[in-house]
Amino acid sequence: LANDGADLVTPGGARYRALYLGGSSARMTLATLRRLAALVEGGATVIGPRPLADPGLAGDGDEFAALTGRLWPAGGIAEVGKGRVIASTDVEAALATIGFTPDFRFSGGQEGASIPFVHRRLAAGDGGGDSYFLVNQKARAETIEARFRIIGKAPELWHAETGTSEPVSYRIEGDETIVPLTLASEDSV
Repeated sequence: LANDGADLVTPGGARYRALYLGGSSARMTLATLRRLAALVEGGATVIGPRPLADPGLAGDGDEFAALTGRLWPAGGIAEVGKGRVIASTDVEAALATIGFTPDFRFSGGQEGASIPFVHRRLAAGDGGGDSYFLVNQKARAETIEARFRIIGKAPELWHAETGTSEPVSYRIEGDETIVPLTLASEDSV
């Protein structure tokens, strides 16, 4: 990862507005912590709880403590260099506190509906549009209103299993395009 202003950019060109430390990040090597500190100094936003320790025996405990103390001084939001660290495990709430709104959200659906997504901006040669990949993770159909933080484009549904696409009805509200969708059990579009 490299900094490009406030964004993090992978060697393949994927851009991220924030880096979330989840999973096993409570244990972090000193080398990883140093790299994280450099990304924050350069302008990155990092969300997650303070790492507790280096999992290896070769780390420098004093340097580890100093770096975590600088990046996570007292919880909340810490401004470090050009970037910031938000000590939280709630990604959506953390992003909202700094003015980021969800790229995709949905309303409706049954209790416990789970529809994760991936958003990609397409290259100019591919039409310069945006692609959202949605997955219904439940073994039941879900009827939702999908809300995309994008306007000025006409949405279509693409079906990977058949290679077909179709226009869909939609409406614009504020800075969102809203598409009514019914996703079959474990369906994706």
